[in-house]
Amino acid sequence: MLDDLFRRRASVSGSTPEQQQAEFAARIPTGDLGSVDDVARAFVYLSSDQSSYVTGQYIVVDGGWQVGEIVLGRSCWVGCAGLVVLGWLLVGRALLVVLR
Repeated sequence: MLDDLFRRRASVSGSTPEQQQAEFAARIPTGDLGSVDDVARAFVYLSSDQSSYVTGQYIVVDGGWQVGEIVLGRSCWVGCAGLVVLGWLLVGRALLVVLR
């Protein structure tokens, strides 16, 4: 998905997809794009007993993108880059309760 985005942005801007990816990653406070594993770790935590007192929260797994955008006043050129996993977590947690 992001590869297509970087290719399209590169064709419009006259740069390369690699330059677009590096530019995007530089805007994320952690300096990288993250991975599916980053989202999965949040899912595993919230599906575990360790998070039994966590309720009604939005968990944004975005490397600090959202906070960096607010604090630094940057405009977001790709829309919401973070992955809000609340819906997945609610379903996953419900499934775990049923499976236990």
